[in-house]
Amino acid sequence: MNKFLWLIGLPVIVAVISMLVSSFTQRQRVSQALSVVAQPSTIVMVESADSNANGDRLAHPPIRQTFTSGTYRLVISTEDNWKTPLTQAKLFQGSTVLWEKALPHQYGPKFVLIGTQGNVLLLDEFINVASPHAITLIDIKGQAIAQHSVKAIQTTLNLSTADLTKQATTGWWISAAPTLNQLENCATVLTGGTTLSIDLETGAIGPRDPSII
Repeated sequence: MNKFLWLIGLPVIVAVISMLVSSFTQRQRVSQALSVVAQPSTIVMVESADSNANGDRLAHPPIRQTFTSGTYRLVISTEDNWKTPLTQAKLFQGSTVLWEKALPHQYGPKFVLIGTQGNVLLLDEFINVASPHAITLIDIKGQAIAQHSVKAIQTTLNLSTADLTKQATTGWWISAAPTLNQLENCATVLTGGTTLSIDLETGAIGPRDPSII
């Protein structure tokens, strides 16, 4: 009798396991489809104004860079051919200018992500410093929602300076290109052997829950 019940129940067990695996796989695919890797600032070699006879060069970003996401387009540029580190940013939706402003980041940010609602996330500065503008979130009207320094990131993740910097591959604290999760409307950044999560609506930061796929 028990053998008979087992034979009847076996297909049901197999079907349930199959459904669970299928659901997990589908969730992974959706998550991957809704994840976008940040576009890094491009490095080009530009002749320094005070270059010597040996042709010394300084690394600068291009004079103009464009970052796109859906209908949104962010243009970051210099108005003086990088004679100064001052940077201008302009956000478009289609052909409409939503905002234009000077950025505090010297030579611009290192990474840019644009959320589904048009909020712009700027990460780090082009120069390698422990930046007070390590994380800047700007809303669709050009107003700063939040700004976090490298020190604030250290405190939030409970990391020492050594922990934060020893695994950095890009700039002062970032270990890999940040990723935008459109489903959760957040960005994640690998740093110091852990993952930082940034809410793209409020700008709140915190450690990423490792149980979340």
